[in-house]
Parts: sequence; C-alpha cells; structure tokens
Amino acid sequence: MYTSNRRSIVLMVFGWLCLAGMPCSTVLADQQEDALPDSLFLLPVLEAEAIVVTGTAVRESPIELPYAVARIDRASLAEQGSPSMVDLFKNLSASSGVIGEANSWYNAQSGDIPETVANINLRGLGASRSLVLLNGRRQTYVPGRLVGGRFVDVNAFPSISIERMDILKEGAGAVYGSDAIAGVANFITRGSFEGFELDVSYDYFDAGGDAMLGGIWGGKVGDSNLVISLEHKRRGNLRAEERDWALRPFPNYGWGWSWYGNPGAFIIPDGLQTDESILAGEPRFVDPGCTGLGGYQVGASTCRFRYQPWDSIIEKLQHTRGFAELNGSFGETDYHLEALYHDARVPEWETTPSFPPIAFYDGVQQVRADHPGRVAFVEQNPTYTNSDGVTLDLTGDQPWYFFGRLVGNAGPGRVQSRESRTRRLAGSLTGPIGESSLSYDLGISYSDTKGTVRQPAEYAYRKFLAFRGFGGPNCGVGVVPDPSAPSGLALGPIPSGVTPGTGNCSYFNPFSNGIQFSAQPDAPYTDSANPNYRADLAHSAELIDWINERVATTSEASLLSMEAILNGVIKEGVASYATGYQLRRVDVSAVPNAPGDLSQNPCRIPGDRSCAIQTGSFTFTSGIHPYEANQTTHAVFAELALKPSDWLDSQAALHFEDYGFANSLDPKISLRAQVSDFLALRGTVQTTFRTPSVDDLNTDVVIYTDYVGPTGAWKAIENRGVEDLEPEEALTYNLGVIIENDTGFEVTVDYWNFDFNNPIGVIPHSALAAAYVDPSTRAAVQDRIYCPGNRNDGSCAPGDMERIRINHINWPGLKTSGIDWHIGGRHVVGSGAVDAHLDGSYTLDYTIEPLMHNGVEIVAENEAVGFLNLTNPLAPPLPPLRLNATVGYHWSDYSAIARTHYISSYENGDYWFDTGPSGEDWTQIDPFLTFDMNFQWRIPDTGAVATLSLFNLTGAAPPYVNQELAFDALTHDPKGRRIKLGVTYSFR
Repeated sequence: MYTSNRRSIVLMVFGWLCLAGMPCSTVLADQQEDALPDSLFLLPVLEAEAIVVTGTAVRESPIELPYAVARIDRASLAEQGSPSMVDLFKNLSASSGVIGEANSWYNAQSGDIPETVANINLRGLGASRSLVLLNGRRQTYVPGRLVGGRFVDVNAFPSISIERMDILKEGAGAVYGSDAIAGVANFITRGSFEGFELDVSYDYFDAGGDAMLGGIWGGKVGDSNLVISLEHKRRGNLRAEERDWALRPFPNYGWGWSWYGNPGAFIIPDGLQTDESILAGEPRFVDPGCTGLGGYQVGASTCRFRYQPWDSIIEKLQHTRGFAELNGSFGETDYHLEALYHDARVPEWETTPSFPPIAFYDGVQQVRADHPGRVAFVEQNPTYTNSDGVTLDLTGDQPWYFFGRLVGNAGPGRVQSRESRTRRLAGSLTGPIGESSLSYDLGISYSDTKGTVRQPAEYAYRKFLAFRGFGGPNCGVGVVPDPSAPSGLALGPIPSGVTPGTGNCSYFNPFSNGIQFSAQPDAPYTDSANPNYRADLAHSAELIDWINERVATTSEASLLSMEAILNGVIKEGVASYATGYQLRRVDVSAVPNAPGDLSQNPCRIPGDRSCAIQTGSFTFTSGIHPYEANQTTHAVFAELALKPSDWLDSQAALHFEDYGFANSLDPKISLRAQVSDFLALRGTVQTTFRTPSVDDLNTDVVIYTDYVGPTGAWKAIENRGVEDLEPEEALTYNLGVIIENDTGFEVTVDYWNFDFNNPIGVIPHSALAAAYVDPSTRAAVQDRIYCPGNRNDGSCAPGDMERIRINHINWPGLKTSGIDWHIGGRHVVGSGAVDAHLDGSYTLDYTIEPLMHNGVEIVAENEAVGFLNLTNPLAPPLPPLRLNATVGYHWSDYSAIARTHYISSYENGDYWFDTGPSGEDWTQIDPFLTFDMNFQWRIPDTGAVATLSLFNLTGAAPPYVNQELAFDALTHDPKGRRIKLGVTYSFR
C-alpha cells in the first residue's frame, strides 16, 4: 500500500532502538498527570513543559521532549478575558474551520449541527481527525450524522472546571489511535481544588451579549478530595439586520438574495403546455408589487428575495454544565471518578418565512383562471407589458405557474427549538505492582449525547390543494397519486357541495394584492400599506400553518472506552516503558418524527410508497431514514522512552488497531538533541491510519440542499455512504528548532508535513454540476444529475437540474505542510515584569490530487491554502498566515495585557462566489486585524480578581465574503467591539 514502504522504514528504526537492549513499549498518552511518576519521559500532552502560544502564564518550554505542544492554563485564559471555546480556537494559529457561530448551514446539513456546539480542527484537516480528551480519556462525538465525520463538542466541558488545555499540534495516530491523525486536545480539570470559587461575567457587544455564572467547590470527604462545579451561560441573539455589513443591497451583492421570492413571477404557458423543460422558456411577468414589498426585480424573470433578515449571525443559546470528580486512594492504589452533564438549548432558532421549492414547473404551484387573486389582477391588467417589452394577454384560460416561494417579504420567520444533552462517567485505578518498578493504570469511560434538531417544512400536497382553493384541515378534499402528472398528484374526490375557496376551503394567494405590509427592513411598504392590497384576497395565517410541518430528528451517539496499561522503569534516568490494551465501541442512531421518516413517508402523499422519487413529502426540506450503527476497535500499543546520553532523548511507539474489517500497525519515532546550552533540535516521524467511520459506511440515503451554481438556486443533494471504502493512510513528520537562554528568552520553529493517501470525502456536487455544463464531459456525469421528471439522461439544460446524487469516496491523495513559530520572553522592568510573545503559523501548501469519475477528470489538482474552499469537501477556509502577538506588564496586584490577532487575506476561489450579479469582483477576502486589551486587578485581602476586557478595540467588521451572511463564520469573529467584565471570588 501507499505507506507500506515508509512504514517499514519507521519500523526498522523502531526495531533498532529495541535491539539496543530496551523492551519495546508505549505510554498511552490518554492518562492522568501522575500516571508515570518514575518515567523518564512524561507524557507529551499531559506532562510536557509546553510552548506558550497565547499568554504570559504559559511560558514553559517543552525542550525535554520532541513534541510541539501548546499549553493553555487558567491564568492564561483569565489574562485573555476568559474567551469562549469558539473564540479561543478561532484565534489558535494551528486551528482552522471552527464552528459555533452562524453554523446552521455547516457542511450543508443544517438538520445535524446545532449552534450550541464548538470544535477544534487542527491543521484544517477536519474536526473528526483531531482527538479530544477529557482528563486523558476519550469523549463521545456529536450525535448528528455528518459528511466528513463527527467530532467532539468542546462546549460540553464546564469552563470553570478546566485547569488547563494541552494541545499536541502534530499527528499522533501511532500513540493515541486513528482518531488522532491531526493532533490531540486534552482538557485537564481542577482535581486538587479546595475551597469555593464564584465566577460571574458579562460580555457586551452591540445588540447582543453573553452572561455566565459559575461556581466550583472542593474539599475533603474522608481521605478523598471531592470537587463539584456548575455553570450556566446565556448568549443573546444577534440578528443579521443589526449589522450593516450583513444586510447588503442588490445588485452589487448577490448572496442572501434568493432567486425565488414572494412576490414572485408568473409563467404564462402557450395553451395547456405542461412539459417542464418547455415551461422554463415560456413568457412570464414579475408581480408589480415586487419592489414596493422589498424585492428586487430582475427583468421579466423573477423577483429576488433577501432572506438575511430572518437569519441570525449568533443564535440565542443556553448552556447548563456540571462536573464532579472524586480523587483518593486506598492503600497504594489511587482512584479517580468523574461525572459530567451538559444541557444545551437553542430556544428560538429562526429561519426564513418559507423555503423555495426544488421543482418549479411540476404544477404544484399552478394558478388557474378562476383563482380569486388572479381574477382581481386580470381585472386591473387584462394585458400586461413585462420588463422585456413583451405585451402579454392575461385573459386566457390556461393555468399559470407561480415562480416563487410560499411566503417571502411579508414574513414572519419560522421559529423552532433545538436541544441536546451530554453525559459522561469515567474512572480509573492506578498503583504500583508489589515492590517492583511496575505500575498499572486501569481506566473506563462512558459518554453519550442526545440531540433533537427541528426544521420547518412545507407539504407538497397541501400546497397543491391550497393553490386550487381546497386548502385547510377541514376542507374535506384530498389528493391521490398520479404518476402521469409532473407533480405526481391529482385531486381526490370532491364531496358534494364543496367548492374552492368557500366554507372550510381556502385559497393560497401568491399575488401581492393579498399582502398589506412588508417585513423587509426599509421596504417602501414596511411602514405604509400596499395600495393594491385587498383584505378579501389575503390568505390566513392558519392556512400557512397548515401547509407547514415540523421535521424533527433525534440523534444519539455513545462511546465506551476501556484500557489497561502497564508501565515501568528499566533503568532509572535512562529508560522507561509502557504497554497496554484499549477497547472502544461507538454506537450511533437517529429516529425522525413521523412526518420526516422516509421509511414511512417516502412520497409526496404521506403514507404512499409508490413513487419513483422517494425524497419525502416536502418541497424543500427532506426527512431521513432511521438508522442504528456501531463500530468496535481493539488496540494494543507499546512505547519506549530512551535517554542514551545526556544530550539525546528518543521515544519510539507502536500502535496496532483492529476494526474487524481493517487493521493497521503504525510506528512513531521521536528524537530531541541538545546541541548546545541554548540550542536543541527535535523531530518526529510516523505513519498513521484512519478507518471509515460509521457514517462513511452507512448506505442509507441522506438528502440535503445546497447551492448549485448553474441553477442559481439551492437544490437537492442525495448522499450515502459506501461499504467498501478504504482506510486513510498517511506519513507525517515534524522538524523543530528550540533556542533558549538563561534570561527566559525562547524561540521555537517547527516544520510539519502530512502526506495522505485515500482521504475519505464525498464527490463534490459542484464538480458534477460543472462537468454537466460542459458538453464534452456531460455524458460522464449525467447518471448523477436528475432533470425534471426524474430523468438522468442528460436531456435537460444545466439550469434545470433538480437533484444531484453523490456518495462517499476515497480521494487519491492530499498533502499539506507548514511552519509554526513562537518567540517570547520575560524581562524585569521597574517593579514589575514585561512579557512579550509572538506566535504564528504559515501553511505552505494543501494540495489535493485530481479526482476522476467515469474516466473524466472532474476535479483538477488544486491548492486549497489561501482559499475559502466553500465547495471543497476536503478543506475548510485556509488563510495561509495566522499571527498572535502579546505584550503584558505585571506589577503588584495588577496586570495589563495587549493582544493582536491577525488572519491573512485569502480568496473565494469559486466562480459562483467570486462574481457579483453586476460583475463585481469578490475574489479577494481581506485580512482581519483586531486589537484587545485586558486589565486585571487582584484585589488585596479579598480573594477577588476583577478583569476588564476590551475586544476588537477598533470595531473592525469581518471581511466581506460573498456568501450567506456576508462573512466567513468558520474563521472570523462577527461580534465587533466588545466590553467584558468578569469577577472571580475565591474562598480558600
């Protein structure tokens, strides 16, 4: 295989170290601080003297170990103003693609990612490739099924219970296992805390804010130490209309303006034409109420709708977190028990008043000649000259087709709720074995999470009825399947005496003469009434509620991890070792509510199973198939720490994992050489391995919506896993230089490199769409492009695509490399001390090899670094350069710390997002520079510390990005200038 030769080389070197007379063994780095008290080499993530990356309190350097580790402790976090996990990891130079703000459309799967979660994504290789530990042991993943793999929600950990975070910034699969391919983040709690501490803070920013109240108590319970912490955090809603950079006008800014609105446009077919491919080219006109109600008229084609006012930059959130741990001993055995609980809620998740239908020409939104809204319009306009100068005779009897959405500028938005809970129990026993140098570590952890996400949806059959005057729950008229109709629907029997629009039967009116006011900010008819409004033509809010449905999915995930480790010392001061076994079992499941259950309701009529296209009962939103899956991993490992001389440290590790369907043996070698008193060199090389996840192998279809450039609209994307995926493999290595003098000045520079084979991703639908546009490549992809009428024969124009079928695949390869650096030191000045640090990361390359499909290259070799990568399934946004600079002065009971954060410019890199509607060039995404100030007062004789933080002092807006909310939510901070006051009160 790809890495077999390289793996053999690393194994030979590993064997040479073993043959030097030392048993081959490994220290699993998933263990407690004091697990190896006699070991020469303490664990790199848990015990290393760590590189300072963000604050003066974290100035110890890991020169005794050849690992690039960042340590962030409570003092450092306090000096930064105790940032949220989202802010912390967005500023971490080694992390890219962090969710937690405006992420409801993350990975085009809004039904799976609530805004309460946050992640760490080391090197931008995908959050699922970064291992997250709590006290050295694994934590379960988020419950939602995701393209690209699930990740651990770091927002589940109470901030008041965290003593420090250690981040191993290099591949660690050979030490930790396959889920540490990009690195490790380990959260260590305050297990030895005694006393009581209260922490309260409020973070204010214009039109929003965060409030947090937390407490921690620790004390003796017999011979044991019990620590209990609890915190509650609330975040206010920041709506898009509260930021002038978010609500953009048309035509200069296209994103956030849908092609499909209400008011909309009407297609006037020639006679009784119903062929969908012909209807798209038939004459049409735009509702004359378009501009007055806040839309933007595009010739005779459509009335664009700005949906941004119903999206939020930051959602209203509520977090309640609790953590408890008990530490003690009996005899020579130490024990540790811990429990965690996290409740997260999005109580008012708002989205657009309606979604556009995927298919516009199927006859669901047909307006017949006797429709009251049409009758009234024709009375005023028997002929109508559209914007193309074509005069249309509107007095005919042929049905019109409404080209728009159910509700647009009239509002209101639709509000749903989302919630999740996370639980964890873990424990360990550690102690010596007799009088020998051997010791053991037995550990077990179980964690699970459960979440429910809700999406609004619109029934196709109820729209069908309402457009024909038979809307409402008590009308008495239903629908029946009609495979010969483009919509697949036909009216059912009409009871005697029932007529359209009378009694309990209602019309939906798509014309602007039924809309009195606009809810669109600053529209002409927002404060003054639409002069063409007629109350008798307005449909009721109850009718819209009847058409709408709530699709809910409750997902669960759990992780059971058990491990046994034997460690010991071969020769004091020369060699130590460890060896062990680990069992991991992941279980996942999802259960939709009845309306969203595709196993019960795969067709447009609930309960019907006869349709050819089984995408559910709705015109935009889709449900899911319920599923259950699990995956079990057995691992054995060994590690040797060897100090053959005073100037050379070495470490060798072997890790074998077996998943049943795949296995791998991966070695790692690390060296550190102290060349002189002030200069040291370090390096690591390893192979690593990652199997397909339970979601990658799940062949049940998932249907979501995403923007498809040639259509100018969001369309259905049908995705599924593949059972015969190959595992990912990679060779990774790091080379570093450490310079340090006696005054505390230090410089570290590390070069890192990842070389992947078979990375798991999906076929990008954007590439399939682009290949379909090109006549020379259409035949190779047409089987995956579905046209109106469920045809995948290449017969429709690119603009008429309705659905694209993709699946998980192994990409050919991916290579990325870069440089990290840290420069810093402390100097006594007057009665205090000055700390100064400069940390940064520069990504040199992120090269993705070309992708072939049916013998045709659909994705050329491309460089992802320096690009937004919105349509790239293997890369998040990757600005090449990130910098953090800190200068602090500490004296007496005071500290003043200034910080600067810099993210370099990058590019959109995709035609559909580079260019504005009027030809504007939005290729470049500007750099983002912010300045922070933090002041600390350690109030004498009170146990209180007050911190005043001023973030983004200049009020810099995030750089404009030509997409949804006008900024890159995975990279930039949208909150603007902030003022935060925090007070910590300790009773010891």
